Amino acid sequence: MKHFVRKHKKKIIVGHGIATVLFLLSTTLLLSEDDAVMFFTPYGSTVLPLRETTDVDIQITTKIPLNAVGATFVFPNDMIEVVGISKKKSFLDLWTEDTIIRSEVGEIVFSGGTLAPGGLVGSGTVLTLTLRAKKVGDAVLELRNTQALAGDGKGTSIQHVARSITFTIPEVAISAPSSGGSSESATALISPSADFDTDGKISIRDASILLVQFLRPYQTKYDLDMDGSVGMSDLSIVLSKF
Repeated sequence: MKHFVRKHKKKIIVGHGIATVLFLLSTTLLLSEDDAVMFFTPYGSTVLPLRETTDVDIQITTKIPLNAVGATFVFPNDMIEVVGISKKKSFLDLWTEDTIIRSEVGEIVFSGGTLAPGGLVGSGTVLTLTLRAKKVGDAVLELRNTQALAGDGKGTSIQHVARSITFTIPEVAISAPSSGGSSESATALISPSADFDTDGKISIRDASILLVQFLRPYQTKYDLDMDGSVGMSDLSIVLSKF
């Protein structure tokens, strides 16, 4: 350490330098302890506005060739809704059970394997999930009952760790009504417009545009009653404005 200080005679914070070195050493040691890590990779920010959707990958990185993985994805079902599962990017080509969203208990159980020669070494995507924010707060997503098996023909368990991720769902900012205004007028200010084609009038064309959204991913601007979904009640609002 004395040599370190003599070499750097400029004004520096030695304590900060030591802390940085210790952090890097501890990180290196942590990574060396486990042969595989299962984790989440969001497609964007981990700040997810209320009623908006985002995608997140469940991924695994391994030093040892593996050919099978499994886990239970756990989420707070009062805050987060899983509206879609995609296996398009997955390195797995065999699934040992149906991947079903169990919304009532807030979990998805999945497991599968790959026939690729040598298995997987490095990083690979297991599943892609589409999430929707339902309630304000911090939503912690976890992977439990995880399994990572080596492609050695013996089903050897690979030492691994699973990391969680937290999505922050902020409160929606609502403009205060002007002086003398009512709460009803304030609600009208934040409610989406039913004039989807922006032609200055509500017509059958707007109803047609809304019907298409029944089969597409949720978008706030089509949720006229702001109940977190696009459906018949929104269509009823459009028809009432003809």
